[in-house]
Amino acid sequence: MIGYDKLALNHQILLDLPFREATGLITHDVAKPHHIASLAGHAPVWGEIALSGLGVLEFGAGLNRYLEIPAADTVDLDFTGDFTLATWIYPVYTALAMIIMCRNTTGEGIVGCGWCMYLYNNLLFTPSTLLSLRTNQVGSRTECYAAGFPDSEWQLVGFSRDSAGLTATC
Repeated sequence: MIGYDKLALNHQILLDLPFREATGLITHDVAKPHHIASLAGHAPVWGEIALSGLGVLEFGAGLNRYLEIPAADTVDLDFTGDFTLATWIYPVYTALAMIIMCRNTTGEGIVGCGWCMYLYNNLLFTPSTLLSLRTNQVGSRTECYAAGFPDSEWQLVGFSRDSAGLTATC
């Protein structure tokens, strides 16, 4: 495995959270904007992936834990044009849906405009990851998903959107 710090630098990344702190209530964005993410809800559980040294945070166990980045409420993270979202996840399916990343706004009187990537465990017990995009127009919604993620194993999940549509890759 290649260590996180050995990856080539990408100057177009808008948010990159390597979780190097391993303690405390904040984590730092190492991308160009340098956002500070505050850990909200119950106290976070910090950890490390064996053999790689990559930092991780546990957001599960039925508790309300999440990262909040108020300074990132900018047009940079609106993701209305071309974009790619990627994250490592270690899904433990204990609920029907678990949000991984989300940016919702209020626009034109409609609550919930924006994008949301979440895990979904349907009634057939087929774990999948879904990306949902909503615009300011009523009924305007685009979704894509990738299915078949094993329980309790590390997975790299990514979605890309171009101006012509939405594609999912894992």
